[in-house]
Amino acid sequence: MPDALDRDLSFADLMVRIGYQLLAGVQAFWFGGPTQNPNEALAIVDDAARLRAARAYWTGTLAPWIADLSQLDAAPPPALTFSAAASDPDVIGTDAGRRGLHAEPMPDILLQDLGCMVALDEVAAFTAQLATFPGQTLLSLMRQVLQGQTASLTREVQAIGLQAARQVHELVRRFDYVTRLSMLPARHTVSFTELLALYRMEGNCCCAPPELSFPHGPLTLTRTGTCRTPDVIRDRGAAAADKSASRPGWLLVISASLLTTGADEDFRLKLAQENLNWIGGLDALTTWSLQPGDELREIAEADFRSNSARAASLTRRSRLAVVNRPTYDRLLETLWMSALETQDSLPALGPSLDAAYAELNELMRLHKARAEPTAANPERLFLLSDDYGNATFAALKAAARWYRSRLNPLSLLAWRDRAADPTVPRFGPFTAYLRYHLGDVLFMGCVIRVLKDLLRLRSKWEAEPAASGWRSAIPDASWLPALLDNAGWTQGTASAHAAALQAADRFWSQNAVYYNPPGTGFDPTLPAGELVWRTVGVQQAWRAAGGVPPWFPPIAAPDAVALQAADTVNTVMTIIRDNGLVPALDAALEYSLQRQVFSLPAMQGHSNLKKSFAVAENFRRLQLYLEAARDHAGLDINGA
Repeated sequence: MPDALDRDLSFADLMVRIGYQLLAGVQAFWFGGPTQNPNEALAIVDDAARLRAARAYWTGTLAPWIADLSQLDAAPPPALTFSAAASDPDVIGTDAGRRGLHAEPMPDILLQDLGCMVALDEVAAFTAQLATFPGQTLLSLMRQVLQGQTASLTREVQAIGLQAARQVHELVRRFDYVTRLSMLPARHTVSFTELLALYRMEGNCCCAPPELSFPHGPLTLTRTGTCRTPDVIRDRGAAAADKSASRPGWLLVISASLLTTGADEDFRLKLAQENLNWIGGLDALTTWSLQPGDELREIAEADFRSNSARAASLTRRSRLAVVNRPTYDRLLETLWMSALETQDSLPALGPSLDAAYAELNELMRLHKARAEPTAANPERLFLLSDDYGNATFAALKAAARWYRSRLNPLSLLAWRDRAADPTVPRFGPFTAYLRYHLGDVLFMGCVIRVLKDLLRLRSKWEAEPAASGWRSAIPDASWLPALLDNAGWTQGTASAHAAALQAADRFWSQNAVYYNPPGTGFDPTLPAGELVWRTVGVQQAWRAAGGVPPWFPPIAAPDAVALQAADTVNTVMTIIRDNGLVPALDAALEYSLQRQVFSLPAMQGHSNLKKSFAVAENFRRLQLYLEAARDHAGLDINGA
């Protein structure tokens, strides 16, 4: 039997409601829980008590950024100034020149709308479910609805204004997360625009909805095939999204297929692990562990065995089901390793390990879980976020730190060979993200092979017509022939290093591998993971520094392949450093046409990497667009 609301609906309103139901589904995620159905906003508008509560909630939640709604038009917060600038046609038009760089088709160009979830006009059109809708109009409607100035507004328009509050809350939080993360020490600074581009590329700007917001408006409407997709690609070798993990309405959800036995602490650990994947794309850190015998892993395992020394830190671990403790251990190891990668020299052992424990335990604390239908019989787990979204921020912080370490060419070296050298420039955004996306094994292979054929690549650049759109899109400062001339990389210099680079290429092709790479099946005789050579030498370095605890493991011989990989990388990076080739490599990787790179003799057989180069190009396009928006807005945000 239809309910009272159904009986009272006009035919037109009923058609709207049916359309919304077909679009979003009418079912809440659990009984009495949140829904993506936009019609929920109409229900709130029609209920005076709920509308008062929604106004109070959204006004209070937005107050850290919009203290006085009446001044929203006259003095918008920086986040909305930036978002409005991102809608400007001149800013959007800056991408045209970049597209000229790759006029030839590239595979899997994923970003069709750079302004999605960033540009105010795009957010407004999405909220109103119209082809176009002015962003300033959306802000005006939100202000009127939250201040109760709705006498001239229809219920449908009020519903749009109410939904705008969630979208604006997401906008200002994203801006705040990235602004905070860009405020880092000088040498390790990462620009605001790089971090926001990273957030979009890896986490789709996913912004977990606050638990307390559930009664006060529908969640963001996510749909497969749009830029607001709920799908999560957990295995980069997979052809489609893994339905065991998703983020409908940005509400992070994992299914029972990913769970093992356990209770609340186990659920929190699993949500934290998956959120690091979903927000930061850190699956290489969270899913694949350091290999048995890895020096850093040996230290962590020795610490686990002497856990009485860290009873407080290990409290959460002790509450986990035994079957889940190895997951905790592997996450600790990789978080610890990623934190060390941002350092120019190894920090003190005890404090750095304590910091890793504190980070993992805090991640678990922030990932409040709701199990449905019951904790004893969970079919799905949901992340219940606080108002700020600290779980989202913590995952993004881990991703930002890992990206920051990818900027430093010297972090490719094993710790045994690493020493700070301020004369070595950082990788540019394209190269750093390519490294982030590929992982160090595949990235180092690209570096070796492009370096080996750098003069051939130069000839390909010089053979392109001077009047081509490709040539005009390359900044003069990034013209590869000039950079090689500046570095003195001549035929004679290249010949002097040819044998070393040939040996590096041969070794890398035969030995530097992924174990059980995604999409190739699983060999239970091999540990899943990626070859890691960077930790070679950490035991000796900490022993040499003195003050190691009694439980510190004896120095073991490194794995033979890891040791040879460390030697190979040291040889290649010495060539790059001594010849000042970082800028030339940057230009070669970022600006070369795919047909130029993948026709090099050394790159034959590696065309599977074309997609990764295209994804890195998307990152760079997005970062440059965001940079133009920042500058157009006149905002003084760190832009190193």
